[in-house]
Amino acid sequence: MRFVIHKNNHRAWPPHFGLWLNKYAIRKAVCFIHGCNYDLHSEDQEDTNKLFGIGYFWNHHTDSARFGWLFKEGKIQINGYLYVNGQKIIERLCSVPLGFKMEFHLIVNHALKYYTFKVKNPANGVILSERDFSFTHDKTLSFPLGIYFGGNRTAPQRMTIEMKNV
Repeated sequence: MRFVIHKNNHRAWPPHFGLWLNKYAIRKAVCFIHGCNYDLHSEDQEDTNKLFGIGYFWNHHTDSARFGWLFKEGKIQINGYLYVNGQKIIERLCSVPLGFKMEFHLIVNHALKYYTFKVKNPANGVILSERDFSFTHDKTLSFPLGIYFGGNRTAPQRMTIEMKNV
């Protein structure tokens, strides 16, 4: 499915809604295909845009885990983007060229209280990054988090991202 972030917007179209109970894994094939090579001409270039993930009720700025991205040094940088008890954590996972097809795995281990973020090349199965992050909550009611450009800035141009469940 193609998701489009229109110029001067934060959210992608079509929107993503849902409700989960005890969600334990999200797997998606992703490719940044058009317009994702942007230049904001400011320190906002370092802001992490959001791709997909899981948020917990009542506020995903308290507890959530998702993949993030930004365009830096001619590549798409993939980040882990989490909130753990209201503390924001952003960690670089890997960088890939624009148009590179990737497979993303976000695994929630409720029993041991950690998320696993995995990025791999589906063409050859090579893992580009795999990282675990701890969390502290006992929440099981959650919702999907979708594509969102920026923090304080909107998209400077139209952007297209292919993303589908695998």
